Amino acid sequence: MEKSRYITRGLFIAVIDVIAVFIAVTLGVILRLNSFDISEYAAGIILTATIYSAILLIAYLITGLYRSLWKFASVEELLTLIMASLVTIIIVFILNFVLGRRLPNSTFAIAFLVQGALSGGFRFSYRVARVIKNTMHHTGYQTENLSRVVVIGGSYEAVATIKSYREGNNQGQVVAVIDRYNQRGSLLNGIPIMGTLTDLETVIKETRASEAVIASEYFTENDVSYTLDVCSRTKCRLRKYNSVGELGGRNHIVDIDPLDLLGRPQVVLDVFRIHEFLKGQTILVTGGGGSIGSELVKQVAAFEPKRIIILDIYENCAYLTKIELNDKYPNLPIDVEIGSVRDEKRVDGIFNKYRPSIVFHAAAHKHVPLMEKSPAEALKNNIIGTYTVARYAARYNTAKFVLVSTDKAVNPTNIMGASKRVAELIISAFDKINGTDYSAVRFGNVLGSSGSVVPIFKQQIMSGGPIKVTHPDIKRFFMTIPEACQLVIQAGAMAKGGEIFILDMQKPVKIKDLAESMIMMYGMIPGVDIEIKYTGLRPGEKLYEELMLDDEAMETDHEKIFVAKTAAHDMEYIEGYMKEIQSAIDDSADLDTIIKLLQKAVPEFIPADIKRINRDLFI
Repeated sequence: MEKSRYITRGLFIAVIDVIAVFIAVTLGVILRLNSFDISEYAAGIILTATIYSAILLIAYLITGLYRSLWKFASVEELLTLIMASLVTIIIVFILNFVLGRRLPNSTFAIAFLVQGALSGGFRFSYRVARVIKNTMHHTGYQTENLSRVVVIGGSYEAVATIKSYREGNNQGQVVAVIDRYNQRGSLLNGIPIMGTLTDLETVIKETRASEAVIASEYFTENDVSYTLDVCSRTKCRLRKYNSVGELGGRNHIVDIDPLDLLGRPQVVLDVFRIHEFLKGQTILVTGGGGSIGSELVKQVAAFEPKRIIILDIYENCAYLTKIELNDKYPNLPIDVEIGSVRDEKRVDGIFNKYRPSIVFHAAAHKHVPLMEKSPAEALKNNIIGTYTVARYAARYNTAKFVLVSTDKAVNPTNIMGASKRVAELIISAFDKINGTDYSAVRFGNVLGSSGSVVPIFKQQIMSGGPIKVTHPDIKRFFMTIPEACQLVIQAGAMAKGGEIFILDMQKPVKIKDLAESMIMMYGMIPGVDIEIKYTGLRPGEKLYEELMLDDEAMETDHEKIFVAKTAAHDMEYIEGYMKEIQSAIDDSADLDTIIKLLQKAVPEFIPADIKRINRDLFI
């Protein structure tokens, strides 16, 4: 339906362009002769206008002018239209001589100006009408229903923010601008500049603003902290201008990214090396429908692989990921295979069918309290599943295998962390005996994932609180989903075998501080408007996480990536250990047996507090 609408709109504009050409050529002859008696040139007008129309339509198609959304038209579209029209008229002018001079030379100059004015004017009428409509909306009787907005910044981003509100992309009325330079009294796109950042609280109160938008790339961690504090005191919601948008109408004014609250820039990795690694390869992503797995698939798709296979036990998310990528990369084969990494025959069949050259193993149970209550499931998925996929990667000569691990595998205090440490030991053992390069990637909590505290906190704030934090001193390392997936892919590109890759995640963040910042982001005061309730540590949870063991020798191989070479068991030990794991599962082993079995391979595993394991979970 959407595609049909775009085609219909394109055809309509093409008809307008043809009409504009006939009018332009006819008017060109009339103005050249200074007479309406143009019967002598009628045949020449029809032939020239027909050729002109055909060439113009081709030129506009090639330059994408029929795909542009003209309600968001910019100078770039206008320049493209002018250049396409100029090239067209030059070709038509030359053909006028080749076919025998049928129209006066000056006709073509006039026709070019008239046709450009008509075609361009018609297109820009979309935007003019939109601006007029929204200007009337902002100055009319509805104004009192609009949020009043203060824009913080005086550069391109600030101008773009003002335009975004004026053109109706966002509901609000910009009433003031705050600039880093003292230009009080000046106007920015018609909006008064009322001071610098230190004047923000006064300006918000004077203008009765209910929303502030950061529209500056020069904002520091201290600036964000100060602005959050002001917005909290003045009950003003804080948002930001997002420069990465689509002409299709994506909202450019968005909530503050939690990463902004952490005061850490996102890591940018070596995309050229990654492209060389992935181009032309058949890539299997296990758990490819999950938060990490689906983002891995999306990022891998951008690097021209030969084929991507998504293996997941849950069909809905895997299917949605495939549909999204089919639209974006129509020529990339993407196969969804439903099945469990624990199913040996299913895994064997997938490897035999596709023969993947690269495997990203993201399938795992990751929820700490749930694995404390169902420890055998952690063993099945995280240990047996990893062993199974790693074994068939070796059998079918996969070039590289990358395990997605976690900081909870370091000195684990819970079943999930211990099971992921065993998974690391498994791939280290496989790396010793096979031509496949096995590596692992450790990182901390992932913002925006299905298990992240950020969406949970947001939901709790929207419902009026309280925000539930397990302990006032609990700390975690944080990163974004794209950042995590870039690291996983980069690890595969860098891997020579046996490494555990760790991202420089800088300082850990107090969950309490993150909760308070999110409350202030919505223009509320922590502890007053939204209560923070401490619920106690959950089963298996500890106050802080670690990224490396004390005896791991660290090597620097990248500005933001550490490489750890760790001691590993040999394959004979791992195979014997796997039989014990399977036997424990088959015998429905109790918790004490499972803990002792995990401690056999991971002696540093010390359960946090066994007595809490059967407590109700805190959300």
